[in-house]
Amino acid sequence: MIRITPGLLIALGCLGILVMSSVGHCQKDADAKDQEWQESTRLFNEGIDANLSPNDDPNNGAAKLIEIMKRYRAIEELEDLARKYDKLIVIDGDDQVDEEPALRSEIARRRLELTDELVKQIREVLEAEYFNFGLDRSAGFNMLVPHLSPLRQIARLLELRAKILIRENKWTEAKMVLVVLLDLSVITREDETLISSLVGASIAAVALNILEEAMTEQRLDAQSAMPFRMATMYLSKDPYGFRGALMGEYELLEASTKYYVERDIDAIMSLGTTVEEKAYLSGLDQDSFRVELEKSRAAYDQIANLLDVEDEEQILNLANRFMDDLAEGRHGPLANIFAEPWTGIMFNMIRIELFHEAMAESLRQITRGVDPGYFGNARRLYDEWLPKVGRISVSDQETMTMVRNILLVSGTCDALPESLREQLQSVFEMMRPVRTGLLRAAKIRRCADWSTQNKMFKGNGDSIGPKVRGMQAAARLLLTEAALGICQHEDGLETGKLVSDSLVGALGIAIHMADGSHLMGQLAATALLEEIAELLELGMNNGSVDSDIVPELQERLQRCQGDDLLNWKKTQRMLHGTRVLETIETFGMTDRNLSRRLARGWSEDRLFLAQFYDGGRQAGEDSPLKSPRFIYDESGRQGDLHSLDHIFKPSDQDLEMLEGPHERLLQLINAIDTVESPSIFDWKLRSFEAYEKIEALKKKLTPARPAHGMKKPDAEKMNKGMDGKMGH
Repeated sequence: MIRITPGLLIALGCLGILVMSSVGHCQKDADAKDQEWQESTRLFNEGIDANLSPNDDPNNGAAKLIEIMKRYRAIEELEDLARKYDKLIVIDGDDQVDEEPALRSEIARRRLELTDELVKQIREVLEAEYFNFGLDRSAGFNMLVPHLSPLRQIARLLELRAKILIRENKWTEAKMVLVVLLDLSVITREDETLISSLVGASIAAVALNILEEAMTEQRLDAQSAMPFRMATMYLSKDPYGFRGALMGEYELLEASTKYYVERDIDAIMSLGTTVEEKAYLSGLDQDSFRVELEKSRAAYDQIANLLDVEDEEQILNLANRFMDDLAEGRHGPLANIFAEPWTGIMFNMIRIELFHEAMAESLRQITRGVDPGYFGNARRLYDEWLPKVGRISVSDQETMTMVRNILLVSGTCDALPESLREQLQSVFEMMRPVRTGLLRAAKIRRCADWSTQNKMFKGNGDSIGPKVRGMQAAARLLLTEAALGICQHEDGLETGKLVSDSLVGALGIAIHMADGSHLMGQLAATALLEEIAELLELGMNNGSVDSDIVPELQERLQRCQGDDLLNWKKTQRMLHGTRVLETIETFGMTDRNLSRRLARGWSEDRLFLAQFYDGGRQAGEDSPLKSPRFIYDESGRQGDLHSLDHIFKPSDQDLEMLEGPHERLLQLINAIDTVESPSIFDWKLRSFEAYEKIEALKKKLTPARPAHGMKKPDAEKMNKGMDGKMGH
């Protein structure tokens, strides 16, 4: 929010130097470039000084940090190096970013050299008792916070430093950088503004993302993880000052009544985003604005109360109740205008807290000797490897499906022609690096996607998750290899480890799919569990699977356990989420509670199809209402591995009936009930039965306990130092 224009002509000056043949012209351009840089630096400093007035208290670190920002901004070479660094980052055909060439470059090294002293100074300044930048709050919602942008730049520089140190195995130094990042993330809490709290949380996320990446890439072990565990062990309640920011935002709006006195229409309308909102705001006067602002006070208190709740389920319930209140206008029209930033602060608050807890718990377990391969974020690896699974030809996918079906139906490999086996073997050789990546992803316990998580917070799950088809294809690829390995074992080949790894890998992927964010993921995961159980039994019968699989199989099965086996309860919340409620309200219903009660009376089979409706069009030629659009992408072109036809395959007639248009809600319900949808109750039973079968097969494979007379290990010694926490 700094009122300066970056020196965009610097690059043009560089180009001019390259094309000029005259030394005199080059010198002139160099001088002009230098003058331009000095001018932009002067404007930067003036913008800082004009809007920030920290007090002279020696315990206030703000003034010293501002001076560091100015010194950082004055290093002209850093600007040029940043551009050169970005050019070294490789983006492949799958839009995957590879930063390794840039991180290992001399350009990166030079950026660190130029800022070594600044980082030391930052570390010293962050030992101050508090940071108050002296914002001019009298400006109301037009208050500027120019220190946030340079703070983000410093955070990115620290991120670069930490990544390089980790790659050089300098764990203690890397830990110190992460400590600086985490300390930097909390200094904006004194600003008491929404944007400051969000910037603070985003800086913390930079540090946590570095840890997540290091875990995912298996760069940490018990020894190297210890410094990071110490850095993330302690976090105060509401470290980024969200509660203070909420109250601070309210006070800024109170101070903004002066714009109504001054009739500064432009300033008033800047609060709104749509034409309707701007018209509403400009139509108020000072008194009516105060009245509407007072109505919205309850909304601020409602969000602030979330900070006192620790149970994730209760937090989500309160957040959804808040959004329902907004939808019904209970806090007044002014509250609806600010709904988006308010919900943003709620979900960022929840997300960063969960992220920090996940990283801290992961580090705790790694330092206690748990296999580091279980930790990180599987989503990072899926993003990298799933696009490569999509490159398997349609014909090869058909062959894979045929092989698995033959083996599962006949129970023997005799019916598999040698030509099919050879064809698949060549495909698997080509996909060997992909298989390695998928097995790594499947082993990791945590699979978090921010966009999906935000939708779950809002109770607005996807009809089909963005990765469901790709993850199903990946699991089916592993299952096909397991099937082929079972047959090759009968031919005398040692394929036991290949079969076991593939089955356990497919199970891990299925569990990731069944995260509760969408029903289609649950159903696809159920079908995979059934196939895993069948192949596991076949492998046991022919000896290709033995007791060596038990430890990893047990670990995967434990991930599903708890009071919500396979996350079916969580999926139920998504089925009654915002998407279905908005579909109901398309037909003129305005009471969100009534919409929710109506949806609760619908069967899961009806809700399955209702979740595919979105947006709208005119219901009839003269109708003021809209008819929701039925959107179902069959994506048959992707091949058999990706197909979801085994779950839901509507005919053209079904699609025509579901698409409407529908002038009344009853017409839409009749259309849904006429089309045959999956029986969700039956699918639930199938998933539990498949899980129980895998559990029973695991017990058969588990070696017998020691014979009587053998000394049992002392229980107290076994439990010493353990606190009973499981890492999920």
